Amino acid sequence: RARTRSGHTTMHAIPISYQWRGAGDGWNSSCRPRGIGLTAQLPCLVATWQGLFILLCVSYNNGVAQKKLGQHIKDFLEYCEVDRGRSSKTVANYAFYLGRFQEFAGDIAPSALTDTLVHEYRLHLNRLTDRDGEPLKKNTQNYHLIALRSFLKYLARRDVKSLASEKVDLAKTGDRAVTFLEPEEVERLLAVPFARLEKATPSQRLTALRDKAILETLFCTGLRVSELAGLEREQVSVKRTEFTVRG
Repeated sequence: RARTRSGHTTMHAIPISYQWRGAGDGWNSSCRPRGIGLTAQLPCLVATWQGLFILLCVSYNNGVAQKKLGQHIKDFLEYCEVDRGRSSKTVANYAFYLGRFQEFAGDIAPSALTDTLVHEYRLHLNRLTDRDGEPLKKNTQNYHLIALRSFLKYLARRDVKSLASEKVDLAKTGDRAVTFLEPEEVERLLAVPFARLEKATPSQRLTALRDKAILETLFCTGLRVSELAGLEREQVSVKRTEFTVRG
């Protein structure tokens, strides 16, 4: 006993008919264009799907390749915030450093980033001055280059053609000199807020207590000034006498 069902589809203007035939060992199916044998039809279908797949890939790659530096930087900042969970301060620093690079290089395609361009950018950073007219410190220059490295690694993970991050060298910095305070100097520093407390007004007393608490906290915990300034009240547990800081 056989049952037949016919349908039509179009692929490269070739009508396809489907025939379903029952057999003793189960159902068998065959699909062939009208007037064309099965052997001739299969290569046609394979070539068609391969062509569609290649077309989609080319269209996607062209869309990515057409993105300019500014759009890629925007995508990178969103990636740092959402996928990497970076703090808002870190994302803001990346935005500043990469924005400065884009200002220097222009809104070019990532493929236009070359060794020569990075070398010229390093010269630019080395000759750049801060608000006080002083040259940027080597550490500050390296912050710019580290941000650029991270951005290039991101492009590589997205298969965007650009310069390899390993080709961005950091500026050499000298050995950091370790400075410290003697115990007597620490005591004098901590005593500064209460130096003129006798003639202070109530408002000035509160300010002195605040300053004393700031100095004691910095000295006892080793916090950065920016970390202490960003500390919120809800982050401090008075009951457990502790707080958590995310650097």
